[in-house]
Amino acid sequence: MILRTTMNLGSLLCILTLFQTTGFAAEKKTTIKLLTVGNSFAWNATKYLKKIVESAPGCTLLMASANVGGGPLNQHYDMAMKSEKDKSFKPYGFRDPITHKYSKVSLKTALGAEKWDIVTMQQYSAYSFKREKFEPHFDNVYAYIKKYAPGAKIFIHQTWAYRADDGRFRKDGFTQEKMYEQLTENYRFYAKKYHCTILPSGAAFQLCRKLQNPAFTFPDPDFDYKNPVKGTLPKQPGSLHPGYRWRKTGKFSFDSHHANDRGCYLAGCTWFEVLFGQDARTISHTPDSLDPEDAAFLRETAHTAVSTFKQVENE
Repeated sequence: MILRTTMNLGSLLCILTLFQTTGFAAEKKTTIKLLTVGNSFAWNATKYLKKIVESAPGCTLLMASANVGGGPLNQHYDMAMKSEKDKSFKPYGFRDPITHKYSKVSLKTALGAEKWDIVTMQQYSAYSFKREKFEPHFDNVYAYIKKYAPGAKIFIHQTWAYRADDGRFRKDGFTQEKMYEQLTENYRFYAKKYHCTILPSGAAFQLCRKLQNPAFTFPDPDFDYKNPVKGTLPKQPGSLHPGYRWRKTGKFSFDSHHANDRGCYLAGCTWFEVLFGQDARTISHTPDSLDPEDAAFLRETAHTAVSTFKQVENE
């Protein structure tokens, strides 16, 4: 499926006002040591990042993760405190970026494993639009990272709003746009408080949803959602999420939260441009699962999102 924008310049300029606008001029770098402290959304955003970086001449990425599936900020901090008291408690699967040796570690050990250039942190997506869920957990995790990785810069991973047919958007007037606005406000609040750079994955997703053609629409009028025929799926072009799918167990399931290959690639291109300060449109790596023309559109979208996203440190 090839997706592209057909919007005229006027429409595009109107859309970009949502993300504007000092632009973002990152310092160009060639080698970065990166640690993510997050959950499955961090795994999504970095799924293609290594291959993206490898395709950029002269760029090197040494990356590891301290992620836990579904982990909110308070869980990371609680586990860190438990590890301080119980040295045998090692909740993170950690692969050394140089030796590639896998081990179970504490957050303290992961933070001290390398002289990280950048450590990322994020909130659990279902809490991302609720300010009360950040406090005091963001402050606690931020302070813990600074304590054990004092030389690293902390970047905030702006997670994305869910797909438009997520059940949360069917009640109380809550919409995808409102989720995006609220989560962005929360991440910007802490970015301003701690002078952090934001990795605007969420902005890239939201911009992509507005620019791509065909746009994602639901439901598919020709599909029986209540009694699906095994192996068949509804039409869901333009999705950045897995959406409806059949699991290996034979269960018909729905995932409006995580990123599919398109979403992972879009987020990876966005991270690349912010981290390395290089134009995402120059990336040569295209995952086998993506149409080359669609991949080019996603790179263009990532570049536009990064270029127009207003970083608080530039205000």
